[in-house]
Amino acid sequence: MSAPSPTSDPIARAEQRRADLAHELERAAEQADAWHAERNRLVIELVAAGESYRDTAVPARLSASGVGKIVRRDRDG
Repeated sequence: MSAPSPTSDPIARAEQRRADLAHELERAAEQADAWHAERNRLVIELVAAGESYRDTAVPARLSASGVGKIVRRDRDG
């Protein structure tokens, strides 16, 4: 008796689907981290260029205190 092919085996399909979803989620998390880092870089540059925390917060979709936290973390290294 031969083993069922992976395409006809519902357990194998489910396992493959979970593996595929986990891989997609990992890629999405990596992309989110990269965009988060880019947003923080732009926040720091905008504040360094003289923009207020409040005015920087609007396009960044942050609070003014959130902008301040990003700036402080950057200054503290």
